[in-house]
Amino acid sequence: MKNTRIERLFEHTKLLCFGRYVLTAPVDSRLAFGRDFPTLANQAKDIDKVMDAERAKILAADKTAEINYFGKGPAPNTWLIRSYMDDTAKKLELEGFRNYHIVGPHIFVNDRGTAKSRGVTADSILQSTIEIAQNLRPRTPDE
Repeated sequence: MKNTRIERLFEHTKLLCFGRYVLTAPVDSRLAFGRDFPTLANQAKDIDKVMDAERAKILAADKTAEINYFGKGPAPNTWLIRSYMDDTAKKLELEGFRNYHIVGPHIFVNDRGTAKSRGVTADSILQSTIEIAQNLRPRTPDE
């Protein structure tokens, strides 16, 4: 028995990540809890281009922006850009972290930033990146 309402709902889909799962969902759907992991579907092979474009965007936004690190992340299949958006961010030690998690053919992006007032440090962000990388995986067909 076919349900045409369900079929119409899934005509256009996108990938959603929650916890350690990635699933196909209707394009208009949204997860309402946890951090948002924007998905760059089927772009894993273009990670260098994606990161180069982000570096250019950061540096173009302010003449005092600074890239601190650009390369592989702290866990397998992760890439990382660490930056200060401007000289004020550097003085206040507000360092931005843009983490790219490669899962199959897809890239999942996780943006974080240090904040002394909240106890968010570079070390805590890197540890979180490792934990996410260890648990992030696509859902298997039988799940």
